[in-house]
Amino acid sequence: MKPRSAPNNGTHNKNKLARAFQRVINLRTASKIASTNGVGIGTYSHGDDGDDVKRKAGLKALIAMVFASVTSIKAAYAELQMAQHPYDGEAIQVADQAVVEQLKVLSELRHKFLKQDLDLSPQVTLMLAEIQEQQSMMRTYDITIKNLESDIEEKDSAIDLHHKQLEH
Repeated sequence: MKPRSAPNNGTHNKNKLARAFQRVINLRTASKIASTNGVGIGTYSHGDDGDDVKRKAGLKALIAMVFASVTSIKAAYAELQMAQHPYDGEAIQVADQAVVEQLKVLSELRHKFLKQDLDLSPQVTLMLAEIQEQQSMMRTYDITIKNLESDIEEKDSAIDLHHKQLEH
């Protein structure tokens, strides 16, 4: 596992990302914008607040699903890294497959978003995304614990070896 950067930098990036999502969610009126990936922003009317509430709830659910998927990818990648030291070919294949599956989920979500084919129940989707994210975070923490335990075992072995060398 790589060491984390300074906490201020991570917090700054999170705040920047949150502000970017907030701008997208709060976007009220925009002319159609062409982009290279086919995503455009349509015109929104101020007329119907019920639709606005549904749209915001749907966007929150979508964002929660994206974050949960990214957290799952992070956990699967951590498993992949853990399987590389010590090398375990079977565990690497399983972890690699988990990364690929999570990337497929994210890709399917993107395709549904682009086709505007998101049939989301916001409340259920938010809860499921939260559960998925929490489970993925637990997997990541378990991997970190295993990694730290492995480091402790290595250092204990080194200490024992040094004690034996000193005795002779």
